[in-house]
Amino acid sequence: MVQVYIDKDVIKQAKADAKNGTPIEYRDKATKGLAIRVKNGAANWYFISEHGKKQIGGLHHFTEKTIDDLRKIIGEIKQAYKDGDKKRADDIVAEVVGRGTEDLEEAKANVAVKKGVIWTWEEMRDGYLEYLEQNLAYKTWEAQRSALGATGKIIPQDYSHLAGRPAKSITVADLEKIIDNMRIRMTADEDAPPTAGLTQRQRVVQYLRTLYDWATESTQRPRSGIEVNIARLLKKPKAPSLNSGKNRNKRRRIRHVATATFGDRYASVAQLAAFGLVQLHDEEVIGADEAKIALLLQLLTGQRISSVLTSFHIEFVRVPTSVGAPWKYVWALGPDKMGAYRLLPLPDIASWCVHRMKSKYAREGNDFTFPQLKRSKTVDGVQGRADWHMNYSTVKSAIQRVRTLEDTALPGSYKGTHDSRRCFISHLSEWKDLGFADHMSVERVTHANEGKETVRQKIYDMNPALKDKFRVLKTWEDMLLDAISDDQTDPVRWQFQFHDSEDRKQEIISMERWARMDATKAQMNFASGYDEDD
Repeated sequence: MVQVYIDKDVIKQAKADAKNGTPIEYRDKATKGLAIRVKNGAANWYFISEHGKKQIGGLHHFTEKTIDDLRKIIGEIKQAYKDGDKKRADDIVAEVVGRGTEDLEEAKANVAVKKGVIWTWEEMRDGYLEYLEQNLAYKTWEAQRSALGATGKIIPQDYSHLAGRPAKSITVADLEKIIDNMRIRMTADEDAPPTAGLTQRQRVVQYLRTLYDWATESTQRPRSGIEVNIARLLKKPKAPSLNSGKNRNKRRRIRHVATATFGDRYASVAQLAAFGLVQLHDEEVIGADEAKIALLLQLLTGQRISSVLTSFHIEFVRVPTSVGAPWKYVWALGPDKMGAYRLLPLPDIASWCVHRMKSKYAREGNDFTFPQLKRSKTVDGVQGRADWHMNYSTVKSAIQRVRTLEDTALPGSYKGTHDSRRCFISHLSEWKDLGFADHMSVERVTHANEGKETVRQKIYDMNPALKDKFRVLKTWEDMLLDAISDDQTDPVRWQFQFHDSEDRKQEIISMERWARMDATKAQMNFASGYDEDD
């Protein structure tokens, strides 16, 4: 045994000793436990101390350039032997030598993952999503589950480089690669604008920040092994300047985007009327009547399609004829995150939509006004439950079928359901000429809530706010009816005539049922809507 400071000269001498068949052992003075043993014509790195002895690997595994890394590994092995955990020492050596993991911290993290001590990326992500599902809004969980690559086939590919990796070993560069993968995928099409997928990438950055906020909490830190929220170092993607780009093709694409943004006009009132009141219900437009009614109700009320599809039967309250109100149903839209409601008194055709769904398409055991059309299927193909709401793709298909008509009323600027909402706001913007109370009249219909904790306080009051909202909705309905051709006016009015004059007292909802709706809606929290046009 020779005590030396192991350096490149000692390593060179050990190679010569192995070649000559000279048995010898070199012990390092700098790091206690580090040794080179030459025996039977082979030179190997060893850990040798009073706690134990372990062969690390051949002399070629570490050179004079990586000797400092080996000294750190010896320190970990020594600590493992002191703790009586020889298995941990074996695992660290297997990671460094067997798998070639050069970084000691990554090797330790991999060992911890194998022992179930710390999470992999997937385990950390799924733990975070479970937290969201149990504590936050349903829509928050659903959006982040998709954006973080936990479902689907395309988005998970952006996270493929994190598969199976210890959460502790993930770096800022790894997170930046996720965003870059998304950018490459979303702008791959030659005609894709430079801003393609920008909103989605910005959201993913925010979701990663909140995920790491959760992972660095004191209760999660022992499993994540993460001390600092590295996602805070991510920069949110920004839209490129219109002056950026040196090549002709990029400038051409930017010009195309600008032309589409400022050149296309919203659909006119006549086009919307022909779409919603006539062509949508044409026999040539094959599809579910429920989907057509959903589109019509959205068009008439200016709400998000998600608000329509996720509405409950009990949100639509039948107003008794004894009240003397000009509206037949009140839509109690909400509650939102603050527990507030927006009450919409519905004119004739909108009331027809509600009554039609309640009387003809209501499904036992399903609380949604627009129930799903098909039973869901489980992973193994077994028919599941049918207690959910209609899928957005069903509604989108109805729009696409109208587009296929030879004389379709839909202009090229009508991209999807949200355009009905934009048109509603745009065409009613001249509030003075239309005789509305003030500039907030349309805002009360589309955005502003009553700020009430319960609906019952306001449904039957003939208060000015409710009257003003009815005036807005009735004006819009009349504008649509007046815009269709004279020969179609009477058939359309007859088709959507509200025949029910019965005083439906059974639809006056009890406090218990309202409480159930409040709780369920608050949990689902669909008030924020979703990106139906993405």
